[in-house]
Amino acid sequence: MRARIGGLELNGMDIAQRSRFTIHNDGLRGWFEGVGVKRDAVERQNAHGDYDLPVFREARVVSIQGLVNTRSDMEQDEAINALLGVCADGGRELLTIESPLGPTWTYVRLSDGTEVDRLVLGRTAKYRLTLRAADPRRYGAVQSFTGTEVDVHHYGNAIAAPVVEVAGPHTAPYTVTGPDGRVVGITQTLTASQTHRIDFSTGRVERNGVAQLGATSSMDVWGIPAGRPAPMTISSGVMTVSVADTYL
Repeated sequence: MRARIGGLELNGMDIAQRSRFTIHNDGLRGWFEGVGVKRDAVERQNAHGDYDLPVFREARVVSIQGLVNTRSDMEQDEAINALLGVCADGGRELLTIESPLGPTWTYVRLSDGTEVDRLVLGRTAKYRLTLRAADPRRYGAVQSFTGTEVDVHHYGNAIAAPVVEVAGPHTAPYTVTGPDGRVVGITQTLTASQTHRIDFSTGRVERNGVAQLGATSSMDVWGIPAGRPAPMTISSGVMTVSVADTYL
């Protein structure tokens, strides 16, 4: 197992016994475990139970504990300062965890202060890094499908948001149709040097990386369920659909 964040590499004990930053055998918590749920409870008056309202996932909290291994006081100070610098300004960082199942990633911020205790001066310190992912989903490999009609799937365990790219030249209007008759309608024509990018997680349409306002006639976004394909078609030309393996 290996974790990467903020330019640091934290290695599991099975990878390297004397890496500068190691992770205890049980030192990664909250990454492979499930996350809690949140919901509003509204009682049914003069009836049994509550109203059946949607349930949503809470943020994911990840704890990483291990050792800092060094050979001198100066090296120990440098290593500890690097560790304390992770997300130090309150910004977010990309956290990637590599395991036998492959790498998965999400963006995190600090959830609590980073703890460091020097056990042997210049040689060994222990640390605890606590991080919070506002989006509790973990993302893995990206699956890609190109054509006019494609069956889109991924290998995660949660609903995934696809991204559609359409390269010019392409004459508007055109539509992208998905399950249950949902439709995204695009009203903007593309020249040969332009590309549309439709992000189904946000409903955002970009042309060459710039957000476009008023470029749609409909935006009925949908997700790709785990364990079964979802058909998608484009009314003219071809599209490339990308979807990341998505886990909860």
